[in-house]
Amino acid sequence: MLRINSCTFHQLCTDLENIYELPPSDRMSILEKVGLFVYVLSKGASYRDAQEHFQHFGETISRIFREVFDAMEGFCKDMLKLKNPKFKDVPLKITNDN
Repeated sequence: MLRINSCTFHQLCTDLENIYELPPSDRMSILEKVGLFVYVLSKGASYRDAQEHFQHFGETISRIFREVFDAMEGFCKDMLKLKNPKFKDVPLKITNDN
């Protein structure tokens, strides 16, 4: 349903909670928070769709999405690394392009 393998999803939840300090709340677990985030992105769903699916108010959906988004920023910085951070090797296609 979320277009992600369950093992990968659970590892993502664990990493976001333990490494990137995504906090659970009194009324929503890390699994539900990350599930909401992945649901919106994978389905291209609107916040209204997420409200209906997760049965939370729009303000809650917006706040939770932002919390997970902020945690994902650190995750992405750590996971996405440039192959050549100093750009020493410039592809010929770029070098020869006007």
